[in-house]
Order: sequence, then C-alpha cells, then structure tokens
Amino acid sequence: MAAAGLRRYSKGITELPPNITVQVFENPDQRPLTDWKSELSSPDVQPLQVGEQEAIAFSSTGLYEHDNVVVSTPDGKYVLRFSVGYFDANDPMRQDFQDIVSSLTFQ
Repeated sequence: MAAAGLRRYSKGITELPPNITVQVFENPDQRPLTDWKSELSSPDVQPLQVGEQEAIAFSSTGLYEHDNVVVSTPDGKYVLRFSVGYFDANDPMRQDFQDIVSSLTFQ
C-alpha cells in the first residue's frame, strides 16, 4: 500500500502531490540569483522584493507547473528558493505560497 498522499502509477512509480518547498543553499561566492534557476525554468524572470531583499520570481515545469521565488539573505551567505507545484493555475495553494513569501522578514 502506498504512503498517504502518494500516487501510484502502473509501473510502481510513486510521487508526492504538489507541495510548497523551501531550499537553503550556501552561497560563499555570492553568485547572482539567476544562477539558482533550474534547467526546467522559464527564461522570463521578474524582479521583486522579499523581506526588503532583492529577489526574482520565475516559473518552471516538470511533473507539475511551479512558481518559484529566489532570494538572498542580507549577508549574501545563503540563497533561499521557495517553490510551489500545482496541477491547475487556480489551485489555492498558489495563494498560500504568495502569502508565505510576502510575509518573510530578515533580521
């Protein structure tokens, strides 16, 4: 039996449902934010502010469509990548994602 929330396909492959993820990367060389996009990302990048920090937003595709936001910590030592996957553009999880990202602050 598959774990709760996993989908099982005919070949036994399982996957997690769309979700919101946060990844933290060390950035000792202070690489630009665009370096943290994946190969599946859209070339279109929109600048924005997150917690008074410069950030970028972009979409990507794969198993699901994704909204992504990448922001550096104020000291530049870390890069945070926030992502939400969704099946449908009207998925309420996309609004939850925006609420989370817009509520971020750095101290």
